Amino acid sequence: MWREKGFEAQVPVPGATLRVDRHISLAAITSLGLGFGLLLVAWVMATQPFAAPDEPSHYLRALSIADGHLLGPAVPYPYGGLMPAQLAWVDQGTGAVWVPAGQSPPVPCIDHKPDFAVLAPGCLEASEVGNYHPLPYLLPALALDMSNDSTTGLYLSRLALAIPCLAFILLAFALLWDGSPWSLLGPLAAITPMVLFVSSIVNPNGLELAACLAFAASVLRIARAPTHLRVWAAFALSGAVAILAWQLGPIFVIADLALGASLLGPAGLRTLRLFEGRRLRPPALTLITATALYMVYGLASGVTHSTFSISPVAQGLHEGLSQLVPVLGNSVGTFGALTVPLPFAAYWTWWLFVAAIIFGAMWVGGRRDRSLLIAVVALALAFPALFFAWVYRFTGFGMQGRYVLPVMVLIPLLAGETIHRRLQTRPSHRLQELLPVGAAVLAAGFQAYAWWFNASVVAGAPNTISFYARARRNFRLGGAHRSAGGPGSQAPQSAPQRYSRSQCSELSPHAHRSRPAREAANSHVTPREVPGSARASPTPRCRSKGKLNPEGLAFAASGHGA
Repeated sequence: MWREKGFEAQVPVPGATLRVDRHISLAAITSLGLGFGLLLVAWVMATQPFAAPDEPSHYLRALSIADGHLLGPAVPYPYGGLMPAQLAWVDQGTGAVWVPAGQSPPVPCIDHKPDFAVLAPGCLEASEVGNYHPLPYLLPALALDMSNDSTTGLYLSRLALAIPCLAFILLAFALLWDGSPWSLLGPLAAITPMVLFVSSIVNPNGLELAACLAFAASVLRIARAPTHLRVWAAFALSGAVAILAWQLGPIFVIADLALGASLLGPAGLRTLRLFEGRRLRPPALTLITATALYMVYGLASGVTHSTFSISPVAQGLHEGLSQLVPVLGNSVGTFGALTVPLPFAAYWTWWLFVAAIIFGAMWVGGRRDRSLLIAVVALALAFPALFFAWVYRFTGFGMQGRYVLPVMVLIPLLAGETIHRRLQTRPSHRLQELLPVGAAVLAAGFQAYAWWFNASVVAGAPNTISFYARARRNFRLGGAHRSAGGPGSQAPQSAPQRYSRSQCSELSPHAHRSRPAREAANSHVTPREVPGSARASPTPRCRSKGKLNPEGLAFAASGHGA
């Protein structure tokens, strides 16, 4: 183990071994895996199809990758209903996707075909996340190849993306567990219901969040003691995925590395380089390679098109601070298409839980521990306000907690780590052993409550125990129609034929160029805005046939793009 003065490591003890290698309990990790796994599956099923933030657009992005297109043809955003700043933002990433018959989300066609592509051969639809980094969509794309209809494809895609999210969440627990219940206090408080909800839908933020949790846990583990190769492998894998999952990935990885450097201090960093230098090189090379891939793809696709400006300073900071309260709320849990917020008391309950952990860390920690924790709390709370003030306000959209949760979770992670380290050096007593168990019971109960609250609202029977009696699910497995509410069947459907490559090429002769080149080549097509009407597009949108699902379509046309 490191000999420590506060958090600053002095020299390592030669031949030291990891407590985590001796005391990690397979039963404990298995129990956590079963608990979180069942809860994630429950979240997958409790959210209505395409009723999560931007899920229709992310589904189309996965469908495009399933058809072999990292980038589809660039088209102006065709669905209307947005302000000029919002239109300018979503136009940068909107791409056309060929959707086979039966696989359409609740998004209108843009090529004069019947809406939702219910008839063969299909139609073209637009996704405003058409140039997002492809990594989070690879497993959903594989799942879509196993399905012939949109509902089954969506649920399979959710499950496919939930698997790596669950793996990274469990990896975070395994990295921090060393036989003491206090070692898991931080991740228990960091994994809010919102983390599990985002991990259960088709959205890149779930994979990004889970990978950032595992990466932060590996950084904390490395700062504890000389590390095993498994820890360095987890450090490299989770860091690379965090970088490549979403646009802010490199910033979050840098924040985690800065926290690790602050924990070690100058002497600890020198000692780490001296004794772990050879093991450090491959993970460092992995992170550098991931960053290079991030930059190359960003330049080629045009996904890195954000505006940065600090002026006007006062107005920007005022608007940024106004976003902090809603960010704190939906960091705990705002579900559906931001349509199912938890009760106000529930938000207070979770943040008081986190505040109690912070207070405990301030109580047992030394002066350096307290200074570092105060700095992390201040910077983590300032990040959403400053990010909105200097960058995101130019998009015309509001902030959401899932955008900045990888920074926010550093608060409970560091507070829990401080308590764990300090209590290791003190004599234990009965109350000290019971407190982390009580915290775990509170976290588990809150997670169950959040799922029940959302599920009862979605089922149309809010705050009732028997809400499940009103729930009904429809699936097509192998072409057969199955209903969770009772048996039923219909004739199997043949697999729809795909025509994506030729159809997309017909839409734009510049489809296979880089995104900046395609935008320049298509610049002669200037979308026309008519007050009070839908925005025109180079391929006219189809007439809406029937009433659309308002919850499912609300974010398909929102352009929140995350």
